[in-house]
Amino acid sequence: MSEIVFILGAGASVDSGAPLMGNFLERADQMHKQNLPDLDHRAFEQVFQAISKLQAVHSKATLDLDNLETVFGALEMAKVIGLFPGMSGEEIDALYASFKKLIAETLEESVQFGFSGNQIRPSDSYSEFAEVLSGLTRGHRPRTCSVITFNYDVALDYALSFHGVPFDYCLDTP
Repeated sequence: MSEIVFILGAGASVDSGAPLMGNFLERADQMHKQNLPDLDHRAFEQVFQAISKLQAVHSKATLDLDNLETVFGALEMAKVIGLFPGMSGEEIDALYASFKKLIAETLEESVQFGFSGNQIRPSDSYSEFAEVLSGLTRGHRPRTCSVITFNYDVALDYALSFHGVPFDYCLDTP
């Protein structure tokens, strides 16, 4: 068990350019409307049409349809129970895949890394965090650290790698 545990919320990636949960879908919509060439616009359109369909249940439930986590949670529930307004089970599965694509492509377009000389650099805040972790794990009294993050991006992973801080996702099965 680690001696020190850091828990990072979605706001930890804002310095890297990632949108917050409350404006994530707005950012995705802006990118879609800008007709950026690398986006799967069909997937984006499918997600935004589904959000419009959720308006029908909005009057019977408290849903913040501007919040990524709320919409994702509604979609998770739809997948479990096999019901979503105006959709079959196969369409729900396709929507789920489109939603994940929207998340990945929005982050790919939003998260920015610096560039200095010949190197891609992590954001300042993640660099500082990686240096803190490095100091804790390699200092005069090394400590064991764990990081739990609720971010969808790889900005932290890159910063740790950039600064030579070893990390493990702990996904090995015993």
